[in-house]
Amino acid sequence: MSAHLSRRSSRLSSGLAFVLAGLVGCTLITQADVGWLDVLGYLAYVGLFVTVPGVLAWRFLWTGARGTLLEHVVFGTLLGMILQLPLYLVGVALGEPRLTVLLPVAALVGSLAHHDRRSLFRPTLDPVRPLLAWTIAVGFSYAMLWETKIGWHLAPQWGKAPADPIGDQQFQLALVTELRHHVPPKMPFVAGEPLRYHWFSNEFVAAATWWTRAPDWALLDRLLLPTCIALVFGGVAAIGQRLGGRAWVGALAVAILAFVGDLSPFRWSQVRSNFDERFLAYFDPVSPSLQFSVAMLLLMSMMVLHLLHEDRPGLGRRGVVLLVGTSILLPLAKGSTPPLAVGGLACVVAMGLLLRRRVRRELVLFGLAAVILVGSQVTLFRGAPGLKVDPFHLIGFVSWNLGLSGVKGGPPVPSDLAVKLFATIGLLLSWAGAAFGVIGFARGGGWRDRRAIFLVGSGVAGIAAAFAFGHPYFAEDYFARTTAAPLAIASAWGLSRLVRDRPPGETAAILGGGFFGGFVLARVASYAAPAHRPVLTTADQHHLILVMLRPYLVIALGLLLVVGALILLIRRGALAKAPALAVVAAVVVGLGLLRVPGTITTVAHEHPVPSPPASTASIGTGGIQAATWLRDHSGTDDLLATNAHYLKPGGKDNRHFWLSAISERRVLVEGWGYTPQIDKVAVDTDANTFDQPFWDLPLLRSNDRAFTAPTTSSLRFLRQHKVRWLFVDTRFPVDLSGLRSLTDQRFHAGSYWVFELH
Repeated sequence: MSAHLSRRSSRLSSGLAFVLAGLVGCTLITQADVGWLDVLGYLAYVGLFVTVPGVLAWRFLWTGARGTLLEHVVFGTLLGMILQLPLYLVGVALGEPRLTVLLPVAALVGSLAHHDRRSLFRPTLDPVRPLLAWTIAVGFSYAMLWETKIGWHLAPQWGKAPADPIGDQQFQLALVTELRHHVPPKMPFVAGEPLRYHWFSNEFVAAATWWTRAPDWALLDRLLLPTCIALVFGGVAAIGQRLGGRAWVGALAVAILAFVGDLSPFRWSQVRSNFDERFLAYFDPVSPSLQFSVAMLLLMSMMVLHLLHEDRPGLGRRGVVLLVGTSILLPLAKGSTPPLAVGGLACVVAMGLLLRRRVRRELVLFGLAAVILVGSQVTLFRGAPGLKVDPFHLIGFVSWNLGLSGVKGGPPVPSDLAVKLFATIGLLLSWAGAAFGVIGFARGGGWRDRRAIFLVGSGVAGIAAAFAFGHPYFAEDYFARTTAAPLAIASAWGLSRLVRDRPPGETAAILGGGFFGGFVLARVASYAAPAHRPVLTTADQHHLILVMLRPYLVIALGLLLVVGALILLIRRGALAKAPALAVVAAVVVGLGLLRVPGTITTVAHEHPVPSPPASTASIGTGGIQAATWLRDHSGTDDLLATNAHYLKPGGKDNRHFWLSAISERRVLVEGWGYTPQIDKVAVDTDANTFDQPFWDLPLLRSNDRAFTAPTTSSLRFLRQHKVRWLFVDTRFPVDLSGLRSLTDQRFHAGSYWVFELH
């Protein structure tokens, strides 16, 4: 009876943790200009249209151990997203975007017709331990606090004008609205320009817009992100528990991912790191594809790790279908994700050959991942320019963040080997700290475990790619950011190997004490650093490096003292080698806890972001109303033309995408940033792409002439390009009286006018 009560109490505690985390998350979302009805409607949509059919399909296809309800919900939801994709695309192509309603219907009918319905509807599952549940809940709540009070300030809401959404937000929403109406999608802001981008996350949001009442921007900027955070934390917890065999290993993996940031011992970077690897960078609100792809990578990793287990059978035919389908769609989630899988599997094959093992299964997995990687470059991205071999390109950006370079993203000034070396080592230490627990695989031959090799190899491959390649927007750092989840799992698993023979209380004391010691050491070291970000002058560059070395020297001295004390205890027989190594590893990992107090302080003193001036905002007064009117009064295939091409009036940033995003219509020429043509210019010239001119100047001049000097001839040019609507922003050059005399005025709000060509 007591055992039954204990199990029931455990289930209630775990359930309470998830419920409270959900309430915290929903409440914080509503503080970011999203209504409760919108949040609840979105949750209902995901639950009925994605999670339920996905969980049923997961139970039908997955042949692994029975797992927990958490595991089924997390990986089932991810599978539901995958199953929804082709159905939605077919529906849009047929003019029936709500065809996705067939997914839950088919899943329910198929499950009822299955010979073993109990295994699908009421399988026997392992309990979710309270420690695991509460760690996920606390980590999720902490992440949501960060996003609500800090992260979303980098991506301001734009439900009303004037508004200042950054170029990335506009770009992502433009892809969402393009996928609402067109398959295959194209760049909507330059008519006819091909779309060579990973748009899986945009498709998921586009599908949701047909079933929820939440605004498109809210779905993309405020609702997708928490979904991905929950899925990533849940996936990390489930995989960590499976590998470590204990719930606390999964909980430790979540804690490392949620709380351990990169080591940046400078007081001016307690919330945003000078390495641009800020806390929770994998949940960057301006890149929804990043966190979405991390979740998809965990789904694939779950199956690969199962196959790499020496004592586990294969996946079976259903599981093979599941693995292949997930792997094929992985590049569509984000192009920087497949190289991690390829790199990890390459390390597994190489180690197997080195140890003279049979590697047939490993070679098949590696071949599958490699073919998909190459195939995605040939078909999906089609050799799109942007990424090129450019070793240590990222170091220029890091040097600028450190105050050692005078040009943002440029080389150090002067170009100095000492500066590059300092920035490189600092960045490596920053990335490596949280993963230092992998040192535990040195115990008992853990480095021979194929699963450990895959996880660590994936991390090494991502970091190596970040250093080997360059991208015009420094997007090569996404390779390294994607490694956060697999390395957190590997670090927690490695630490558990060092204390696996210890009782729970001693384990908690060793790891907890080590983490706290690392935090204190990093905190003390931060006071040896300059109080403010230095302003570079050529004469004091080397002096600055010496000054900024001081906190690292303090950390090194502290670690030497810890190691020395532990060696002394080992020699006296008071401590074994394995727990001593665990203390050292925990101290190093704990260094990354440095920014937690700074984050909490910033959250506590957060102030609302003021509205931008209407004259200089990206979207001026009346802009959203005018674009929305166009959406409601034009056909989905109607083409627009506009006189606004730059992010802000008077500027030269070519990332003006919000018209196509809100009107849901393609534009002859709106903005042209992030297009293959501009990326090619950036690769060829190493220039800043945001201020690059349009490649077809005759087309742009003819477009603008229709607004600044409207005549029958200039408007005929637009009609020849099948333009029907003119969208005017009076903050840019325009002859309104001329347009009124030659076109039909249809709408006016604030600074914006809509005209229809005769």
